[in-house]
Amino acid sequence: MYDTRTNKKVLSVNHDAPIESVIFLPSGGVFLSAGGTEIRVWDCFANGRLLAKISQHHKTITCLQIACNGRRILSGSLDKHVRIYDSGTYKTLHTFDYPNEILSIGISADDETLVTGMTNGMISIKQQGTKGKFLDYNKISFQYAGDNLHLSRIDTHVHESVKELMGKHDACLRKFQYSKALDHVMINYIVNKCPHITVALFQELVRRQGIVQALSGRDGKFLINILKFIIRNIGNIRFGRVLLEISNILMEIYDDKLEELNLEVQLTFRLLARKLEEEEDLIKYLTELQGTLEMILSSSETTIINTRSDDLTPSATAQKNLILNI
Repeated sequence: MYDTRTNKKVLSVNHDAPIESVIFLPSGGVFLSAGGTEIRVWDCFANGRLLAKISQHHKTITCLQIACNGRRILSGSLDKHVRIYDSGTYKTLHTFDYPNEILSIGISADDETLVTGMTNGMISIKQQGTKGKFLDYNKISFQYAGDNLHLSRIDTHVHESVKELMGKHDACLRKFQYSKALDHVMINYIVNKCPHITVALFQELVRRQGIVQALSGRDGKFLINILKFIIRNIGNIRFGRVLLEISNILMEIYDDKLEELNLEVQLTFRLLARKLEEEEDLIKYLTELQGTLEMILSSSETTIINTRSDDLTPSATAQKNLILNI
């Protein structure tokens, strides 16, 4: 902490982990620091004395926020949870679950809307409730024609109902049969001809938080098929973000069981790891190429030189035709 009047340090505390976020409580004497899996509460009036430690996340805490005029503390983490604490007791009051890792959180001034930013580039908006006036529809939405209006004919239009065909995986989703739905989109025809259907189901299962259930307890043949599908399509810009998340989930599920799987599955997992390294190298190369192109384009910019002459002396022809009116 620095004094802005003298630009000198007045207080220093050690969090024992890289700091991700720091925030003051409205009282001004207490501030919080988030780093690693802990939130620490410090008293700046007592020379930085540690008041409390809050450790409710199991992955890195990335952001902090204050709500309800300082009575509530919010924290977001890479464990896909936003937790709400009481600023007086530092106990957890509520937890929100999200489909992806949390990078930032924000809350409106009236504490009605919670906005969360995630690693997949999406934002989530939760509203506690909307308070508004109910409109009188009898007076506002309709106009009465009167009792003396007579219609000579009334046209009746009957629209033909067209029944939409539902895929087998959609029917399984309606019944919450996530494993069967995944089986239906992993057949050879769909993964080869319509891979977007498989990726769309992956994304829907992640949104429903049913992807772990669908991928757990699979045999070696299924794992080989899904790993080969990821290796073949992860370089596609349309599917890369979703398939990268599926790869991480597969690693988390089968990391402890990898030695129990057969040799072919282990080799396929290694091929996936090698493919991810190649994609990482490609991204680094493209980033360097982009920087080089930007340098070339910036150096090729030309400035317009103002060639207007400030010498107002008339030329020889002008002097010859000069006429003075006296």
